Order: sequence, then C-alpha cells, then structure tokens
Amino acid sequence: MDWNGDLAEAVAPYMKGSPLIDVLEAVANLSAKKVEALRILDVACDESLSSTELERCGCVAVASISTVARASGDRRPELADVVYSDGAFDLVTDQISLLKNVACCLPAGGLLVGEMGAFGNAESLEDGYAQAIRKHSGDYVCQFCFPKEKAYRRALEIAGFEVVAMSAFDKATPLENGRDGLRLWAESRFAKSLALYRPEDRELVLEDYEKACEERSWNESSGCWVADCRRLRFVARKSRAATAPLAYSPLRVLGS
Repeated sequence: MDWNGDLAEAVAPYMKGSPLIDVLEAVANLSAKKVEALRILDVACDESLSSTELERCGCVAVASISTVARASGDRRPELADVVYSDGAFDLVTDQISLLKNVACCLPAGGLLVGEMGAFGNAESLEDGYAQAIRKHSGDYVCQFCFPKEKAYRRALEIAGFEVVAMSAFDKATPLENGRDGLRLWAESRFAKSLALYRPEDRELVLEDYEKACEERSWNESSGCWVADCRRLRFVARKSRAATAPLAYSPLRVLGS
C-alpha cells in the first residue's frame, strides 16, 4: 500500500481538537488506493463507526472490535489498511501487547489512527473522587491508561510503528444533565469502586464527591460540570513486522 509523502503535513491541521474522523478522512484522501475504498478495522469500546461516516471518508469496514472478540479460536480478521480507534485504548493496561496485536492486523505501511486520554486527563474529577473515597476509609487508583507523549511514542516504536504525527491537547468537556452530570460520570467511571459501598454509604460518597469537585469543575453560568479532559492523538505507520504474543486476548478487554 502506497501513501502520499505529504501525509504528516496533511493530518497536522486535524491533530488538535477536531473530530478524529477528520484525521481519517485526511488519510483516505492521500491514499494511492483510488480504485476501491480503504479497508478499516474499528477498535471501539461501544458503538462502531457508521457506514455513512466511512463512506464519506472513502473507507469500508473490515470488522469492528466486537466482531474480532467473538471470533472463534485465534482466527485473525482480514488485513486492514487502517486501524482506527477513538477512546478505546484507555481501557487496556498492557499497551505493548495491544499495539502488537493491532500491528498484526496491518500490512507493512498500514496506518493506526487513534485517540485516547492523555496524561492528566480529567485530573480534577479523578482527584476529587480519590478525596471523597478517602473520607470513607477507601482508596482509589486510576483504572485507565492516560500516557505521556514521549512514553507512548516509545510504546508505538516497540510495537513496530513509526510515528507520523502525535499531539496532546486540552479538551474541556461539559457534562450533560446539569447537577446530575457529575454523579452520572461517577457511576460510569467508578462503578466497581462505588459497588463496594452500601446504597446509603454510596450516596454519602457521591455527595462528598460533588463537594470535592465544586470549586474546580462546576460552571455556574453554564449550569453544568466541566471535565478537564486531555487527549492524545496519533497517526503511526507500521514499519516492521510484529508478532502478537497473546492472540487477541488484550483486544477482548475493549469489548467487555
């Protein structure tokens, strides 16, 4: 598969803050594969890319992660030209195995287009929850993978990728549902931790969580909580062969 040599310059305008789908579209526009659409493997933790979005970008789905996770045995999906992931890599602790497995889905020169939480992602909301838990004799350690740029660049290189472009940026994110927004965030992000408490104690934890986050995260004028999200976006090209040691088991985590 051949790619236009101006790939890095073309994706640069989309590396900070725009929807990741715009990066995918820029990649597709530079592909030398003009006769048929690019084959894409979507690594997602919930909904996959819609066919409409893929068609707009000049891509066609090979599989989604849910399809791969249900595959019997160690059967691998058809090779893709591009692996795309928006927000799913955060959920995997063993990033080296994950990236090696991704590399096995790509031919030499194939691309990984991804975005995940960067170091410091939602720091005020994470710190606020840890503070609330400590008041109730508990302890909380972040359960997500939010890497620094330099460290993740190295991880990609170890897995057989060459980084084409990488950017970490702030992305303040208003939470929906007004005052209830923070509780809904907590119930989705900290579900396992909250489940350790009886309902009446859980209510007290959530009340203390709101108090801990009030000063830094409540926006009175907008009537909503604002998460201080940071994102790490990257485009990487497979530069050499990589053997995944555990078939697709790390990828199955994303569908759980």
